Amino acid sequence: MQFEINGHQYQSAKLDAFKQFHVARRLAPLLSGVSAALKSTGVAPAPAEGEATPSQDAAPRADFADFLEPMADALAHMPDADCDYILFTCLSVVQRQQGNGWAKVVAPGSRSMMFEDIDMGEMIGITLKVVQENIGGFFAAPGASANP
Repeated sequence: MQFEINGHQYQSAKLDAFKQFHVARRLAPLLSGVSAALKSTGVAPAPAEGEATPSQDAAPRADFADFLEPMADALAHMPDADCDYILFTCLSVVQRQQGNGWAKVVAPGSRSMMFEDIDMGEMIGITLKVVQENIGGFFAAPGASANP
């Protein structure tokens, strides 16, 4: 998959099934926090492809803080090793365009970034793209198609 973040072109490869599994299980606490926020606010998940969209009056509108608090709490309690695993596993399959070629974002066999200009926001954005591409269908709402 190719994508752009902060004016840089990136491409990512697929994670193997075992890495997808281990990333998914480490993300589970974050997703349960989002799920709890959705349930407590009464907001239904987005409809699956082909389903009718509920009217604006059908469910109350949740504030961003209603989602942020349980997710931030789950993230704060996540062990550093789990955070590092998710980040480095996802970043290890990403390359950034350099002229006519592509360069790995993470040095092979290490835990160091190859580009000093990648800040936290860009790093998380890249990671989210890889997660979405590799395990997004696994966490889809019931009835939602895993393949777009």
